[in-house]
Amino acid sequence: MSEVVQPTPSAIVLPLTGELIDVAKPSEAARALDELTRARNQIADLRQFVVEVLWSEGERQGTKTLRLGEHEITLYGGTAVEYDVEKLRDRLREAGCPEGRIERLIKTKVEYVVDGNVARSLAGINPDYAAALEASREIVPARRGARVVQ
Repeated sequence: MSEVVQPTPSAIVLPLTGELIDVAKPSEAARALDELTRARNQIADLRQFVVEVLWSEGERQGTKTLRLGEHEITLYGGTAVEYDVEKLRDRLREAGCPEGRIERLIKTKVEYVVDGNVARSLAGINPDYAAALEASREIVPARRGARVVQ
């Protein structure tokens, strides 16, 4: 296994090419980001190819747990079951299924989110709305990222 090269304050080594890049220069940092994004995508594609090879072996052996030399591989995913909930509800009712059982089967999932555009509009039009919004919000850490846009 290769070691992860820790960046210095001004330079990093690109993992796939070994190229040294001075990230203190914004244009070089942008180039490094572009190269790292390409490398990540290449690795993701290669990883998925290897996963498919292992899935083929799992299917051949008839197992989702593969013991291959010193490695144990657990395969997951593959298929998922999805229902057309409205059609299912109608068909169960037509089949005579009790409403209580249908209600236990089909769960309602509600997620409340705030639309930032509407929040800014409300805050701008009425100071009481602005105060309510301000009192109800919290700034939380979020993962920072960047992407190369061609």
